[in-house]
Amino acid sequence: MKKRLLSRAILLFFLVSVIVFFVTVVIINHNNETAAEREVINYTHILKRQYASGEHDKLITEVKKVDPDIRVTVIDSDGVVLGDSFSDEITENHLDRPEIRNLGKTYIRYSNTYKKTYLYYATLLDDGNYLRIALSFKYYQMNLYLFLTLLALFIASGVILYFMLDKQIGTTIAPLNEQIEELSSIAGYKGGEFEEDEIIKLTNQVAYIHQILKSNLEAIKTEAEKVNYIVDALPLGVIVLNNKGEIKQINEYGKKLFNYSANITEYLYLSRVEEFNNLIKESLEKKASMQADCLLDNKIYNVSTKVITNEWLNEGLVVIVSDIDLVKRLEKAKRDFFANASHELKSPLTSIIGLQEMIENNFVSSKEEFEDINKRTISEARRSMKLINDMLSLAELESLKAKPMDQEVDLKVLVLDVLKSLDVKIKAKGLKVVVDLEDAILKGSLEDFRKLVENLIDNAIKYNKEQGLIKVAIKEGKDEIALSVEDTGIGIKQKEQKKIYERFYRVDKGRSQEVEGTGLGLAIVKYVVLAYDARIELDSTLGLGSKFTVYFKKA
Repeated sequence: MKKRLLSRAILLFFLVSVIVFFVTVVIINHNNETAAEREVINYTHILKRQYASGEHDKLITEVKKVDPDIRVTVIDSDGVVLGDSFSDEITENHLDRPEIRNLGKTYIRYSNTYKKTYLYYATLLDDGNYLRIALSFKYYQMNLYLFLTLLALFIASGVILYFMLDKQIGTTIAPLNEQIEELSSIAGYKGGEFEEDEIIKLTNQVAYIHQILKSNLEAIKTEAEKVNYIVDALPLGVIVLNNKGEIKQINEYGKKLFNYSANITEYLYLSRVEEFNNLIKESLEKKASMQADCLLDNKIYNVSTKVITNEWLNEGLVVIVSDIDLVKRLEKAKRDFFANASHELKSPLTSIIGLQEMIENNFVSSKEEFEDINKRTISEARRSMKLINDMLSLAELESLKAKPMDQEVDLKVLVLDVLKSLDVKIKAKGLKVVVDLEDAILKGSLEDFRKLVENLIDNAIKYNKEQGLIKVAIKEGKDEIALSVEDTGIGIKQKEQKKIYERFYRVDKGRSQEVEGTGLGLAIVKYVVLAYDARIELDSTLGLGSKFTVYFKKA
């Protein structure tokens, strides 16, 4: 038995190793090609930005200094090679090259001249010439060769290890055999035909013991279920049916959900929802447990059935109805949030990385260029920080984190303070601000009210026109305090006005890259409004401006 186990183990080891070998080779080749394509495209676009019309020799000289293994070729519109970093004497026309005929695509082919495989990529320069970059595959193939060497060593080590453990297998299997024999005897295992092979016997013994244990556990579980079928305190519906679909028991949650009364004896009379009834019908017919999401009472519920095989129900069902409406909506909101957040964070980070790589690769030669890149990097970093801060603010508002809610906040002082903090932005666009502020006191968190006021006024600045007007007013009524912020900006289309409070929604998508912002401002405003049981109204006309009015209840 020991020898058979060892032989099978070695065979299995080699089989797995071969599979791993082929799968890994495919993955490494694919990753190498992907990495090479990304690198050659990046090189091309970077060199294109550095290229000045007619100065191909200068560009080629600079590339040779940085990386002599990169082949750079500049070709005119007629296919004549103007310059090449590998050779000064190229006479053949290059218009028929596939990378020239299909700009923007990469091609791999073997160079008979240089006895290497290259990845080619070409793009059109601003002066009408073509810029072609070629990268050698040798560096990427080195990773594959290294892996193959390590894999060979691994297989050899495995074989040696298995033979070293040969003597130990017998002493390991013997005690296991004894224990299984003892368990089989307790379970009443009598053996069967074709059990001369010890491995088959061992497998049958384990399967038999497993079956006995499973049967005993199911018997214990069945007895326990009789006691725990209905738990009225559970926040879900529990319906017990026999094999004919007759209702044997139903808990309080289920009674309220289905408006149950004593004269309802079958599940078909519980609900008119076809999906719900079909699920139970199919489960009874197939004697199989199933589950599905159903729309009941305008909410999403998860309905799952469990087949019960005891005498009491005679292969009936326990139907569990769980309210997952909020979970589904939260899952969708979470998916949308992370998708939008990832996209919004990716843009500035990509810009920062690209700018810093230009410095790292010595593509910045002047002090003016360095200062420009430094300013742009800081701007993108600040943009990322603003987005993260807004996301944290929104998360804090949504979490309903405990905070002091009994502060007396002077709304007039707060508005004037916010206007002062935004004065630089206001002057930069030449905006005129008109205020009509009555004295008003709100009770709550100063931080929350500041976020609301700051985001409303900041939007009025960003989406206003040059030399435009902003009006901020506070009016105290009998039962409410009204804060309004009005601008003379771009306005909002009627069909978009219901969407503006969604996270990451931008009104003017065409200007989204020009207008500084995160798309979270009005979402924060909405959560502050909800937190203080206030209401917000919008009056906007496309091309004329917008007016937001928040109504707070008097303390």
